Amino acid sequence: SPIDAAVMEQLSEGAIAYDLIYTPNPTQFLRDAAQQKAITIDGLEMLVQQGAAALKIWLGKNPPV
Repeated sequence: SPIDAAVMEQLSEGAIAYDLIYTPNPTQFLRDAAQQKAITIDGLEMLVQQGAAALKIWLGKNPPV
């Protein structure tokens, strides 16, 4: 969901902006956060790690992630 521009302007430089969505990349939220010089992270790594954890549970194998 969109965040008001006035709120995004309060984001301090070096703050971490994490969006769990991995597509589109970057999301509008991450683009706005990057303009405020925040550290931006998308949800792709979380998706990969969740998949790896599922394979460990289901197949007993540790994928190389």
